Amino acid sequence: MRDDRSATPELFRLSDMIEQGAPDLADGSLWRLPGDPRRLDATLHRLPPAQALDERTDAGSDALLIVLEGDGHLVTTDGAAPRKLRSVSAAWLPPGLGYRLRAGARGLACVRVCARPGDPAPPRAAAVRDEGGEPACMLALVCPECGRMAPGSDARFCWRCGSPLPDH
Repeated sequence: MRDDRSATPELFRLSDMIEQGAPDLADGSLWRLPGDPRRLDATLHRLPPAQALDERTDAGSDALLIVLEGDGHLVTTDGAAPRKLRSVSAAWLPPGLGYRLRAGARGLACVRVCARPGDPAPPRAAAVRDEGGEPACMLALVCPECGRMAPGSDARFCWRCGSPLPDH
């Protein structure tokens, strides 16, 4: 697994890119998250009014669409009615769901974020179960004569009265 802790955070002024407006990448997008190694893909799209973005599918991961400005519709391949998109809204898409974006009268600027293709998800931390209290096996450390607890599991005799402790 890659160690991303040494990477330096970067700031990207997406509003400046939207204002400039001219797509400079082969797929018509304005910007794509640069650099390696990274676990995320992010792409800024700017669609003129009434234009559509070709159908896409993020097969291996969830995707998040964040609308920065404008309006439009999200059309998915699951047969659901088109969902209205507007400024400063987000849509979550499950893995494998195909979708298209269609800009409204004001155009549409949005960012799509998903895991990089072929990059395995980071392992999840194992759940820690808090069982609380002391283990039940401590009864063997209690002296049957005076009730004192032995200072360790290797004790054979009570430290207070000298009586033998139960076998454990």
